[in-house]
Amino acid sequence: MTIYDLLGQEVRTLISKDYRQAGYHNSIWDARDKRGQIVSAGVYIYRLSARGDDGKNFALTKKMILLK
Repeated sequence: MTIYDLLGQEVRTLISKDYRQAGYHNSIWDARDKRGQIVSAGVYIYRLSARGDDGKNFALTKKMILLK
C-alpha cells in the first residue's frame, strides 16, 4: 500500500512486498512522509496492489482525506 499526493509523488509506503494470507488486514498511517516529516491535511491517493496465488494481479486506487 502506497500513499501519493495529488501531484502523483510518493508520500509513503506503508506495506511493501511481503506475503500475507488472504483476509482482512489493518494498516495505520501516522500522517508522516517517508522522511518522517508530518504532512499537511488534505486529499491524498492510496494504491493497494496484490497478486493472488493464481498469479492474477489486483490493484485498487482511491482518494482519502487527511483531517487534523
